[in-house]
Parts: sequence; structure tokens; C-alpha cells
Amino acid sequence: MDSPQAVAELKSILEVSTAATQWAIAEEIHEYISQTLGSSPVPRWSPPRESGALAHIADLMPLMPSSVAVQGLVVHLSMDQDGCRLLQSALESGDGAERAAMSMEFYGHVCDALESPHAHHVLQRIVELMPPSSVSFILRELQSKWSPAFVARHRFGCRVLERVIEHFPACPHAGAELAYFLEGILQDAAPHCYHSFSTFVMQHILEYGSVEQQRAIVSSLCSDLWRAALDMHAVGALDKALSFQPFEDQVALASAILDSEGLLTRMALTRKGLPVARRLLRVIDGANLEQARRQLSGDAAKLARSKGGKALLSAAKLGDHAIFDSSADKSSASNNSGAAPRQHLMLDSVIVAQSETPVPDQAHMLSVSDKNSGVFSSMRDVEPFIPVMNAPMMQPMMQPMMQPYMMTGWTMCQDEDGNFLVPGQQQMLQAASCDSNKSEPWWASTVAEVSSLWCSVAPEGPAHKSVALD
Repeated sequence: MDSPQAVAELKSILEVSTAATQWAIAEEIHEYISQTLGSSPVPRWSPPRESGALAHIADLMPLMPSSVAVQGLVVHLSMDQDGCRLLQSALESGDGAERAAMSMEFYGHVCDALESPHAHHVLQRIVELMPPSSVSFILRELQSKWSPAFVARHRFGCRVLERVIEHFPACPHAGAELAYFLEGILQDAAPHCYHSFSTFVMQHILEYGSVEQQRAIVSSLCSDLWRAALDMHAVGALDKALSFQPFEDQVALASAILDSEGLLTRMALTRKGLPVARRLLRVIDGANLEQARRQLSGDAAKLARSKGGKALLSAAKLGDHAIFDSSADKSSASNNSGAAPRQHLMLDSVIVAQSETPVPDQAHMLSVSDKNSGVFSSMRDVEPFIPVMNAPMMQPMMQPMMQPYMMTGWTMCQDEDGNFLVPGQQQMLQAASCDSNKSEPWWASTVAEVSSLWCSVAPEGPAHKSVALD
């Protein structure tokens, strides 16, 4: 049992063995599980560890009487990391009688199992597989120790309660017990919608509960609709309300959201609220739909920055013209007010605005720079420098394409006061090279040579005199 190979061999034997042999093997496995768990008191949970032999035995449960293998060990196994998986496999492979025998062992241990990070999965599986009338004791034990609000806010209790809400309404007797249990939650529904755990319980009530329960939750949220629509937890309850309420109630909730001017757009700009905005568009029509389009078109440029926002605009049948109009209106409003544009308006103009001015070429930029710069005022007729390709293979190819100019010296210019001006790129004069083997390119100059040229004292001479420094 300690190795996967041994479990695989036992599995092959069980597949071809008789019922009596399978029963005998189940008893042997029960003894092995008892020795593995030990005789220590049942802990509420076991620390995380690598999967051991119990995880491999879980694959054998469909091939033997599962209730025999785990009889008397259900609670202890449910608290173990690997044992809870083994127990879930046993529940899935057993028949109704075997499941009932295993679930009965949780009598008096439901609250302990609920606080375990492993056993609460077994409780959920029992609620899913067993008839509600057979496992209604789970709800009674929870109510005997804790309040409904505490269970709904519990990190593991909320999950068990979700499974109960899904399955118990199908049974009249269990449904009545569940309705009595949920009354304690619905009395103060709004705070549960804003809680990170109990919000999922409220969403399940909106999906599986009665119309009265749905309306109680929606009424509590509508008391502060702005907060609910912009809260990352409560907005999920609005989504369920727009999906599972009666249609007339869905339209009423959508109208309340649209009547709060700007709320639809603010909600659509959040990650959790975007699906709710799309759901709202599927509910409304006529005047409500036109009102939604008008509100969304006001911030169409913002919505178009995300993939989900584009899908929302497409669902609202707002084309690209709405995006351009929204950005243009905001830009004109900012210019008319005389205030500095906000960051999002600047981004809108960058994303949406289409530049109609042609991009100037390099010659135009150089001419403008020469006219506006005092440094280049005396050097307007200088051609841009073109380096010579001295590589033997490249020179024959490049010579027909450009003139072989070489840098023989740098010219420094003086202004009217006799001060030297710092040479720029266009101040590097070119001279036709007659013998490329004797001349060196300008980039061969060392830093020391360049510094000495720049720092040398200018000779006396008239203003605007060009002095060639070789």
C-alpha cells in the first residue's frame, strides 16, 4: 500500500475478483487505514504535506464496498488532507445505503467539520449526494451552536450554506427549515452583500430563493445604490438580481440604476461592474435603452480603452463616432474653461485625435532650425555631413550613391563680441577628398584633441570670422 505500484497491482486483482474477495480486501484496507491514522484523538485538520498512501487508496473505492473500508473512520478521515479525498471518493462510488451510513457518522461533529479546511469539503459532498431530508441534521446542528449570520460570514461555513441553498428548496420539509434559517440573514441583508464571504450566500439566495427573499435583498441594496454598484462584492448581488429576478423586477432595478445619472458609466469602468452593465443592456429597451446609450456615449473614449468596454459599446450599438464625439466634446470643454486639461482628457486626445498635419521631412526641419537659431545663422549654406565608407567591400557600392567627403578640420565661429560658439553638427565643414588613404575621418579625432580645439583662445579678427582649426 505504500507505493503506487502495489496499489496498481491490488486494483488489477479487484477488477477480476468476486464480491466475497472484494469484501475481504475492503476489510484489510480498513485495518490498514486504522493503523495509518493511529489511535490519537481526531484533530480538526492536518498540516499540509505530500500525498501519501491514503491518496492512492482513493482510486480503489469504486472497486469494493466503500462503507466497509471507512466504517467508523469517517470523521477522522475527513479531517485529514488525503483522507478527505478518499472519503469523497467513497461517497461518490457508494450506493444510497452506504452514503447514509457514512453521513450518519457526522452526527454531533458537524460544527467541528465546518471549521476544518478539509472536512467541510466532505460536508458539501454529502449535501450534494444525499436527499435533503436525510442531511437536514447538518442545518440543525449549525443553528444550535452558531447564528445564521455567523455561518454566512464563515470562510468555510458560507460554502456549506451555498450547497444547502442549492439543494434544500427541492424538499418541502428541508426547505421550511432552510427558510427559517435564512430569516436571520435577510433581516440585515445589506451588510452581508458587502462582506467578502457572505456575499456569495446572498447571491445564491437571489438565484435559488423565493421572490420575497429576492426582493428583500434588492430593496436593501437600493437604499444606497451608488455604494452597492461600485462595491466589488455587492455588485455581484446586483448581477444575480438582474439575471434571476422576475422580469418586471429586473426592469425596475435597471431603471433605478439609470435614474442615478452617471452610475451606469462609473459601474462599467470597474472590473466587477462591467459584466453587470452588459447584463443591464439585455434587460432594457425603448426609452431606457436610449438613456443608457446617452450615458455611455459621454464616456465612450474611456470605455474603448479596454476589450470589455469595447464589447459594451458594441452591445449598446455605439460606433466609433461616439468615441470621437466624446473625446472632442471633452477637449473643447477643457479649452473653453482655460484650465489645464486633466490626465484622462489628455489621454483621450492622444488616442482619438487624428492628426491632419503632414509630418515634416528632415530638410524642412533643418531649414527651420537654421532660421531660428543664432548658432547656425552664418552657416546656412553648409551641406549635411556624409561620412565616407572606408571598408574595401562597401566603398565601391557606396561611392556612386554619395560624394566622398572627408573631415579635414573643424571650423569655430565667433559672434559680434568675439566669443567662440560651440560647434554643432552643421558646423563641421566638409572638403572633397582627393586621396582617401591620406585623410582620416572626423570621428578618428581623440577626446583630447577635440577638447584642446574647443578650449583654445580665439585669434583676433573681425566679427563673424571663421577660423579653421586643423
